[in-house]
Amino acid sequence: MKCGNCSFDNLPDSVFCQKCGTPLKKHSTDKPKTKEKSFRQEIEKIDDVIFHPKKKSSSVGNIIKLFLIVGGIGFVGLVGLIILDSSYSEEVLPTDKTTNTVEIDLTSFPVSYLEIKDLDSEWIGQQFYVKGILKNSHSSPALDVRVRVDFYKDEDLQELFDTRYVTILVVPANGAYSFKEPVFINPYDGQFWYITRIESAEY
Repeated sequence: MKCGNCSFDNLPDSVFCQKCGTPLKKHSTDKPKTKEKSFRQEIEKIDDVIFHPKKKSSSVGNIIKLFLIVGGIGFVGLVGLIILDSSYSEEVLPTDKTTNTVEIDLTSFPVSYLEIKDLDSEWIGQQFYVKGILKNSHSSPALDVRVRVDFYKDEDLQELFDTRYVTILVVPANGAYSFKEPVFINPYDGQFWYITRIESAEY
């Protein structure tokens, strides 16, 4: 260590100059510098811990984190939907009662496939008969075809005085059936008019 007064090279650990006795400045200056340097390092560490993490976090990292969070939520939601769907499917599976109800509904024959042609009537003694041809354009036979017959006092069909029903047991698929059915009407003196309408049928 050189002396600042006489420039004598002293031993490294010397406190005073071995030649002129001047106090050497190493120990008086080095320790504060060391302490000052250590203090600055500590401040930088504290500053880095307190302030820098937010600045150092990259936007790419945030996007990845967001993607992972959203993906996790979506996965949980998908699993939940699958569980709910499976439980709902089990609840709405058709039971025997539901199947029977559907089968009962299928026994109602679509009457739009049925049509009465060549409608006519006649008296045989005191008995009134309605006759004609019942056509079926469906691929299945029609059973128990219920035909309604309304009787009117006037030609404009305004004064209804009686209603009767005729049942035709079967009409073949894509075929026709000639019928002549008795209709028991209430006695009426005078001329009357009537109309027919197919109300129902079964398979």
